[in-house]
Amino acid sequence: MKPLTIFRITLTAALLTSCATIDRPHLSSFEPIGASEFRFKARADAMVYREDTTDGEEERMRWLQQYLTDNGICPTGYDIVSRRVVIVAERLMGRINDIFYTGRCRT
Repeated sequence: MKPLTIFRITLTAALLTSCATIDRPHLSSFEPIGASEFRFKARADAMVYREDTTDGEEERMRWLQQYLTDNGICPTGYDIVSRRVVIVAERLMGRINDIFYTGRCRT
């Protein structure tokens, strides 16, 4: 394989995986509660990261896992104990929601 082709493949893979890293700080927040619980808030809208789709939920869970990994929280896993969707705005293209999660670390 030519070096330019390898470079293009590597660059494409890096760009595709960087989307979650770019969106996470702007569309979510994380708050530890004591030693074993946390709150996580993530934005969902009708266009990207929809609140009612598997793809949207999987992306939000990737964001959450990144917060946990970055901070060394819940190394043996976690359980989501509550999930609440709150409408932020109604737009022509659909709703914008905030999703609030409460989680508990497994022991």
